[in-house]
Amino acid sequence: MKWTSLHGFCGGGGDALGFQRADIEVIGAWDEDEKACEDFEMLTGGKPYCGDVTELIPSDLRDICGGRRPDIFISSPPCKGNSGLLSEEDASSEKYQKLNSLAQFGFWIVLEAWKDNPPPIVLLENVSRITSRSRVWLDQTIAMLKGYDYAVAETKHDCGELGGLAQHRDRYMLIARHVPQVPSLVFVPEKKRVKGIGEVIGGLPVPLPGREGGGPMHHLPRLSAMNWLRLASIPAGDDYRALPEKVRVCDGYRGRYGVVDWNDPSPTVSASHETRLAPASTANPRVTCAPRNTAYGVRGWNDPSLCVLASECHDNSAASIADPRRLAESTHALFECDEGMILCGPELDLKSYTSADPVPIIHAPDGTWHRPLTTLELAAIQGFPVRYAGDWLKFTGNNNSDWRERIGNAIPPPAAESIAKTCIATLEAAAAGNFILSNRNVWV
Repeated sequence: MKWTSLHGFCGGGGDALGFQRADIEVIGAWDEDEKACEDFEMLTGGKPYCGDVTELIPSDLRDICGGRRPDIFISSPPCKGNSGLLSEEDASSEKYQKLNSLAQFGFWIVLEAWKDNPPPIVLLENVSRITSRSRVWLDQTIAMLKGYDYAVAETKHDCGELGGLAQHRDRYMLIARHVPQVPSLVFVPEKKRVKGIGEVIGGLPVPLPGREGGGPMHHLPRLSAMNWLRLASIPAGDDYRALPEKVRVCDGYRGRYGVVDWNDPSPTVSASHETRLAPASTANPRVTCAPRNTAYGVRGWNDPSLCVLASECHDNSAASIADPRRLAESTHALFECDEGMILCGPELDLKSYTSADPVPIIHAPDGTWHRPLTTLELAAIQGFPVRYAGDWLKFTGNNNSDWRERIGNAIPPPAAESIAKTCIATLEAAAAGNFILSNRNVWV
């Protein structure tokens, strides 16, 4: 049996892509961001309704789904009003309270569209702070669901563990099952290992200055000279509080400069993922020949290769070659900076350097290059495919900020796939008149 789903506030299609991977048919979706809707169509092949959902009536929603009722409805409404980046004063304003109320409206129109036979399982995903800033809307939504005979649970999950991502991503999840249709329990998805950041982005081209590869989303953000020095001065795994006094940030600083170690998971990929607002930088070991405790090796051009292993990569075997065909590259001056670090690239003159100048490569004290993550790398950390239709992934438009916002707002596809598979197991048991026995915790 082919199960079906409807996706509210679908964004670029992260959750829909995950549901498709779980072999669920996506029969409908909506969002009012035109570019996000184009991304959704590119990634999933489905065409969502693009517009303000509050202008629809229940029959419109049935038309969007082709007259079919979805088995699962998942909603990921705008989270800006619940974000910790927003002050309490702004969050309580009419603008953001209206935005927060969309979560309740999304459930209402779905339940009204199929009030005689509502979707067996419904879910709501959002940032964790929704439980405080949108408590009134959540309480009303839960009361409404219970009025339709749903059993409801509010939980928090790490999407990194659900999807085996290279980031920790704590999120709120409301899940409800329609008891008359689904007497079987829904169990919490199994946890997966959270990967190191290098496992996910290590296969992408190194975004060196002037080097192509990775497509238009794989370019480094422009930083000031001081910010390049700050990144190089932060020990991997630490943040701005470890900066030496010489390059410290000003008193009262509210950002989060930080550098993530290559083998550690990334912090949450947020929609406003600027270098100064979150640790959106990594200690990249791929541009240095500093010794490591692994089996780096380089074979001669005329020598045979060593055994090609199943886990072949450049840092666990001699999977490198001294290729004489390399064209001569432009040379870079080497010099010492005030912090005792070797700099390779254009000299970082704090007075004359601008972010429009060529990107410098700084060999930090740990022998790696501390650099911001590219937009393509953030998409990879979120679980999006880095290649699409034979080319590098590129979202709609040409605005890097827009791309990052849509990436940060998405439900990671691998986490959505895990959620979908758990729901499928319960739906199949209910359809067969059986119960699931499991040692996992009950979700709802």
